Amino acid sequence: MSTVRDSSGEGSKLASALAILAVALSLGAAALVFRIDIASSAWEPPYSSLRSDPFGCRALFESLEQLAVVQVRRNYRPYSGLADVPRAALFLLGASWNAPLSTDIEAFVLRGGRLVVALAPIVRKPAAKVAEPDSQPAQEERQDGSGAPAKEAPFPPAPHLDWAKLGAYLELPEPGRPRDADATAAALQAPLDLPGTLAWHSRATLRVQPEDWRVIYALGEHPVIAERSFGRGTIVLSTDSYFTSNEGLLRDLHATLLAWLVGPSSTVIFDEVHLGSEEPRGVVWLARKYGLAWTALALCVLGVLFLWSSLPGFVPPREEDPAAAGSATGKDSASAFVGLLRRTIPRAKLLEVCFAQWSRAVPQSERLVSRQRLARVKEEMAAYEAELAESRDALTTFQTITRILTERQ
Repeated sequence: MSTVRDSSGEGSKLASALAILAVALSLGAAALVFRIDIASSAWEPPYSSLRSDPFGCRALFESLEQLAVVQVRRNYRPYSGLADVPRAALFLLGASWNAPLSTDIEAFVLRGGRLVVALAPIVRKPAAKVAEPDSQPAQEERQDGSGAPAKEAPFPPAPHLDWAKLGAYLELPEPGRPRDADATAAALQAPLDLPGTLAWHSRATLRVQPEDWRVIYALGEHPVIAERSFGRGTIVLSTDSYFTSNEGLLRDLHATLLAWLVGPSSTVIFDEVHLGSEEPRGVVWLARKYGLAWTALALCVLGVLFLWSSLPGFVPPREEDPAAAGSATGKDSASAFVGLLRRTIPRAKLLEVCFAQWSRAVPQSERLVSRQRLARVKEEMAAYEAELAESRDALTTFQTITRILTERQ
């Protein structure tokens, strides 16, 4: 008996461990499918719309999603299809000055798109000199001051817009060069319904052609946000992205400035390609695309229920008798025959059926049954059948017939 209980305890422990493992795997799969990630967004580049910490722009993305008049989406693919999107605004937040802007973006702006390029804040001058627009960008420190090399774009560099031909240049102050007294606050320069001042976190400024660009904000005499028309579209260039970040929206929200950035666009596209992000193509991506998240969760639940059904019961199994192993208890053939007769032959017809079978089985020979006895048996059966069904006594008639057949001659 102790052996049975020990084996039952070991099986219960194993089943419990499997159930705990299944629950852990189910929670992990659900977190992967539904992207329930607390810290994974920190791996995204700064100013990514996927990042939910202070350095990301997810709050702006989700805020625009709440507006019924604007459609918001992310871009992970090359820019060749952007020109076909009508009344769209393309946001390149946290961009690098040396990052190539594809000619497809130029076609997007020429056809009426609005391009918003907000550079990552430059807190110090990069070690490498800013490359010319037509030359290969030099390997420089990351503009967020992390010192890590910039991540390469997932697509090959394409012929890009020339900022010099657009009449815009980036100026970086030399180390130790005094800044203007109001350098920490950018002042409004254009007659627009925008905030009078903005908190500015970048040391970089712009030098633009006044006949092509309109200065919106400036640090003293140095422009930091400028806008120009290009074809049927517009280009907005800013040396800071802080006011679009999650921290900026929390501490220094300027809704009118953000609405001005969107402009008359009905579609806002947050670009992730220039930050080095590309579209995921794994199993989880396919599950999200085709709406299989709930299916995966249901499979996990079914797995847990299957393991739960496999758990042993709380009552220990009964010890079997080795002597009784291999034997089966039941009824004999006579009992089975009696049960068959009871189910198929009515009680009132039992004696008649028995007499009919006896008459066919017994040969009509005087050596077994004499003619006199056979005639007497038939007379008894005729009298029995002549009686009413309610008054018949099958047992008495059967006993009479038995006595006739067993009498000594």
